[in-house]
Amino acid sequence: RIIFSASVQDLPENVGFPRSYLSELYSVPAEGGRIKQILTTPAEDAQFSKDKSKIIYHDCKGPENYWRKHHTSSITRDIRIYDLNTKTHKKLTGFEGEDRSPVFAPGEKEIFFLSEQFGNNFNVCKLNLDSPNDIKQVTNFKTHPVRFLSVANDGTLCFGYDGEIWIKKGESEPEKIQLSIYADVKENPVEYMTKNSGARELDVSPDGNEVVFILRGNVFVTS
Repeated sequence: RIIFSASVQDLPENVGFPRSYLSELYSVPAEGGRIKQILTTPAEDAQFSKDKSKIIYHDCKGPENYWRKHHTSSITRDIRIYDLNTKTHKKLTGFEGEDRSPVFAPGEKEIFFLSEQFGNNFNVCKLNLDSPNDIKQVTNFKTHPVRFLSVANDGTLCFGYDGEIWIKKGESEPEKIQLSIYADVKENPVEYMTKNSGARELDVSPDGNEVVFILRGNVFVTS
């Protein structure tokens, strides 16, 4: 099944007034089919454990720009874990700023996530699920925030930093992936054309100063 967030149907018992940014959590079969509601409270960047018994996510308490930096308030995001068997939530982080985007480490005894708690920028941090206060900084970028965290089965971290894609393997230093992106540039130069026929659907403006017409599939206005 694939899990996703959407604003479809809130519970009447929820104390929060229904808003589009206060989404619910749903799942849908990977081959398609009827959706199933998992949670009626927001659970963003959610991820199943391998045995499907738990979900880690960061919460959403109110409207706040996702890209804002150095934010401290009562609605900053925290990392939580939800037990599908006991139907209980557990708060894992208590930093007054932002904690986001949790992913399970291999073995699922630890999680990686993004946080500003070790300085003024989002960096990758690691948390032990058995002792959530045991948090360690994994990356140490100074200038820009780390975004878009994911992890491979072998524990290799992948994330975005300063518009580039980076990976980090084990205790080694992060390294930037070298990518060559080729633009869709036409080999032929721009062709300038002068047309004195072929215009259609001509119309004159009310003041008589401009005309609008169709030429070669495009709309033109001229004096």
